[in-house]
Amino acid sequence: MIAPAALFQLVRADFLERVRRHSFLVTLGFTLYAAYMFLPPNHSHYATLDLGGHRGVYNSAWVGTLVAMLAVSFLSMAGFYLVKNAVERDRHTGVGAILAATPMPGPVYLLGKMLSNFAVLATMVAVLAAASGVMQIILGEDKHVRLLPLLTPFVLVTLPIMGMVAALAVLFEVTPVLRGGLGNIAYFFLWITTMSLSAAKGRGDPREAVSISHLVHQMQAACTAAFPEYAGGGNYSMGFNIKDGTWDPMTFVWEGAHWTPVMLAWRAFWMAVPFALTLVAALFFDRFDTQRATIGGRIRRLARGRKARAPQPPEDAHDPVPAFPGSASHLTGGRVLARLAERAGHSRFGALVLAELRIALKGVSRWWYFVALALAVVSLFVPLPAVG
Repeated sequence: MIAPAALFQLVRADFLERVRRHSFLVTLGFTLYAAYMFLPPNHSHYATLDLGGHRGVYNSAWVGTLVAMLAVSFLSMAGFYLVKNAVERDRHTGVGAILAATPMPGPVYLLGKMLSNFAVLATMVAVLAAASGVMQIILGEDKHVRLLPLLTPFVLVTLPIMGMVAALAVLFEVTPVLRGGLGNIAYFFLWITTMSLSAAKGRGDPREAVSISHLVHQMQAACTAAFPEYAGGGNYSMGFNIKDGTWDPMTFVWEGAHWTPVMLAWRAFWMAVPFALTLVAALFFDRFDTQRATIGGRIRRLARGRKARAPQPPEDAHDPVPAFPGSASHLTGGRVLARLAERAGHSRFGALVLAELRIALKGVSRWWYFVALALAVVSLFVPLPAVG
């Protein structure tokens, strides 16, 4: 089938084009530094997850879950602005016009952009996961790296959110109202609202997309089992909590989240949401027709349709000037060149030169002819040493 092959090539080309940029390497470096900052050792001046003066031992389960949750918090915002340029880049570079002339359906094109966005964000998540295992060994509280507890939070928590960020970036790019700065502001408030609602869930709900509060609730249960004075429902603080002194939390062992069938079913649902968002984005996609989404463009298309239906005078079969999409009346100086073309007779060379001039002078204001003439006249009176 042509569609899967074209989709793969589109995703591959777009992904390779992005990862070869210097900005991608800079972002990867920042991601590695973030993984280092997410796991402060004891006696640090800040903490990233504080359960009333307690935290889990830096084993694979705690390290993987903590970094995965914090990655959701910062990559869901920074990642959106990082990948929100895929469609717009094709629009400005002219690649979109070429793709619009191909038989590739619009939904397939947008699906390719969404998957390339997701591939870029998933690469950063993979770097974070690998860096988390290295940091676990460096911190030395538990040097035995277990891949399943370490990687499961990234797969079930972080990647579904990255998929929705990738799809929202495509949706915002193809929606005229959200394409520019207004969309950037709207997404920022959407991100704040989503994170605030997730933190306000208390014990958490397995149906929510972010799922951070549900994981924290399981951490709190393990903390209560180890330290009954914590009382289970104690407050927690996640983020960069800085104070003048040092943080010396008491530690406990947490073996990882318990994923029930209901939780896994909802995580699978949120993994499918990006594809639905991409189909919604296809409803707003103009297929790089800049006049499609504007009222003025619709009026112009209607006028062109009426003009095409109107009876046209027969054209001279011996006209030596080739026909172009824009008539001579729409080109500055076109009428003068048309008259010269008539005088050129049947000379193909002369007709070709005049046709090229008509194309070169398309869109040039008549005032520039006077400017060029004035410059030519002034140059006749300028001393030769000054010109040199």
